[in-house]
Amino acid sequence: MPLVSKHFAYGEFTSHDGVPYPVDWINDRLQPLCEMLDAIRELWGGPIHVVSGYRSPEYNERLRARSSGVAEHSQHPQGRAADIAPVPATRESVLRLAAVIDGMIAAGKLPLVGGFGRYPSWCHVDVRPRHSNGEIARWDGAGFGSEPVA
Repeated sequence: MPLVSKHFAYGEFTSHDGVPYPVDWINDRLQPLCEMLDAIRELWGGPIHVVSGYRSPEYNERLRARSSGVAEHSQHPQGRAADIAPVPATRESVLRLAAVIDGMIAAGKLPLVGGFGRYPSWCHVDVRPRHSNGEIARWDGAGFGSEPVA
């Protein structure tokens, strides 16, 4: 598996239905996402697993059909998002990872982050464009399907 960055490989972002990450988006979307993930992993100090990276539009629609909480305009089908978890993932380690990410955002160490969501089993980060006022999208989710709708 070729690496996209220091710690993350192209294949880790394949959609769960087997559709590979779009090659045309690697430089503009995946590379910035992986650079952000590298910075998180470096400060975290250990491995981070990509739970969900790219989602093909068809796969995202299947998820939306099963759960009303899957965002219609999710950043996953845009190739700009990753749900990540520490290895091993426990509730406590996920909470600590979320605190690390939150601290990095507050310290200006993740200038490309556009969205950050905290879940019991993973953290969502994305490189969507920030709001015009510079704020990022933030939310707390209960689990799969609790992404913000807007």
